[in-house]
Amino acid sequence: MRFTNKRGRPKSSISKAKQDLGTPELQAKKQSNITKEPLDLCYERNLINADQRWAGIHLRWLHTIRFGLPNVTSISFDLYDKFSKTENDEDWQQAREIEYKSAIKLLAQIEAKDIVLDICVFNRTARFLDKIQNVSNYSNSRIRHNERQIMLLQEGLQALVDVWN
Repeated sequence: MRFTNKRGRPKSSISKAKQDLGTPELQAKKQSNITKEPLDLCYERNLINADQRWAGIHLRWLHTIRFGLPNVTSISFDLYDKFSKTENDEDWQQAREIEYKSAIKLLAQIEAKDIVLDICVFNRTARFLDKIQNVSNYSNSRIRHNERQIMLLQEGLQALVDVWN
């Protein structure tokens, strides 16, 4: 009997990159796309492009600067206090607030404010992002409503891209 030169635990046959190590509940949520943000779902389904996705993220950042986090979080801010600036740059803050107000005004003018804020800032999943079980069961009015919402989202985000680029 020969001794092997290999030491330690034998290599697993399952690739760790493909294996989901989360709890069964989290694995189920990931498969049903519950853990993804609506803006990312729109991007994955090619409803918006990369520039429009960036504009949505930028709008969320401006909203957070203006009003704070829009969602409940369990993050401890004790860590952030250690790294926060001791003084606030009021000119920079004022410029960001003006940028946010002008973006909201632009979105209101093209009637895209509600859908863009819902998806980008408040992470509300729109009806057009629901998993489609059977499209033939949708009424014509629901299909038209979904198409209008997608069009408004695209137009609103593209208007922000045009302003910020």
